[in-house]
Amino acid sequence: MRNLLNDSPLLDRWVGDPLRRLEATLGLSVMGESVAPNPVSCHGFALHYGPGEKRFVTTMVFYDDYEPQTREAVESLLAPGMTFIDLGAHIGYYTLIAARTVGTQGRVFAFEPNPRPRTSLEKNVAENGFTARVRVVPCAIWDSQRRLHFCADPTYSDAGHLVAGGDAIADSFEVDAVSLDSFLEREDWPAVHLVKMDVEGAEFAAIKGMRSTIERNPGLRIIFEFNRDTLPESASRPEDLFRLLQASGFKRFRILYRHADTIVLPGDMKSLIDLARRANVNILASQD
Repeated sequence: MRNLLNDSPLLDRWVGDPLRRLEATLGLSVMGESVAPNPVSCHGFALHYGPGEKRFVTTMVFYDDYEPQTREAVESLLAPGMTFIDLGAHIGYYTLIAARTVGTQGRVFAFEPNPRPRTSLEKNVAENGFTARVRVVPCAIWDSQRRLHFCADPTYSDAGHLVAGGDAIADSFEVDAVSLDSFLEREDWPAVHLVKMDVEGAEFAAIKGMRSTIERNPGLRIIFEFNRDTLPESASRPEDLFRLLQASGFKRFRILYRHADTIVLPGDMKSLIDLARRANVNILASQD
């Protein structure tokens, strides 16, 4: 059934959401009964996870894979010796894939402000033998260096988000935030080849905070999540994000989701938003 959905946009539109809900329910039931191993084996890695990461590994239980189109893009865009930056690294799925791909001469910077998944991230980096090439950064990414509230989901560690300003709210705690530009300046501006960004609504601030990074790396590509849970009712904010990317030199956008492909803006914006309201999608932004 899943293969049919991958090949048919119409079928996916009608039955995709019910199937995803069924998969999540069955998968979490399996995980809750501790049938799935911990660590789970995925693409040759041992991937440890905590109670808050059970939803994340549900897909692996069913398909021995996760976001295959994005995984393939990361593997194809990176090469030995390159630098990969993982913004919102969670438990390290893409960090591990990138670390293996860039090899011993490459570098990976994995940013994760939430201490719950970061514990699994650090364990996964160490136990898969990538400590020498991966640096875990316990910070959120923003447009400047400051303290922010991180609103953690009590059940799912991949659903937390940053809150700028105001008083602390339930299930929140303060985290350090930095701009990518300020961080890389302190690292003496290494060349950067690919950025993966899963920051739950902080995309606009993150892009604003990496303008110098973009200017210094003409071939830079960015993969970012277009998240239905953080998508506002108005289309203005998504459009503003893409305008900022276009103003920063990104000309091509490719959807890394099943049967979808390159989009042309602004003409395809409505279709993209419709898709994002059905499922979270990753988008590859390129400057060429």
